[in-house]
Amino acid sequence: CGPKLNGNQLKLIENKLFLFDIYDINRQQYLGLDGLLNISKLLNIPTVPILETGQFSYTLDQLQDKADNLFYDEKKALRAEGLVLRPVIPYYSEVICGRASAKVINSNYKD
Repeated sequence: CGPKLNGNQLKLIENKLFLFDIYDINRQQYLGLDGLLNISKLLNIPTVPILETGQFSYTLDQLQDKADNLFYDEKKALRAEGLVLRPVIPYYSEVICGRASAKVINSNYKD
């Protein structure tokens, strides 16, 4: 993220690196959450915000409400783009023909 990246949604004055995903080239697979957090700690690079882990039973409406009320800052001036949902341990989904994940876009987000 930074001043010249993606409209600088975080209003940063300098570039800042956040880990979102790590692909292990030797194993030919993505790391799970534990691996991501271990590498983050080892390299001293923060991850994107992780809001919740574990099982959940939200309805789609509840997830949309969470996404619509998500902000990058405490003053609630910078709306977040949305939520990314994915399993703690990556797996292939036959439904989406790829790694299991989903995104709930904040209805109020403006690029």
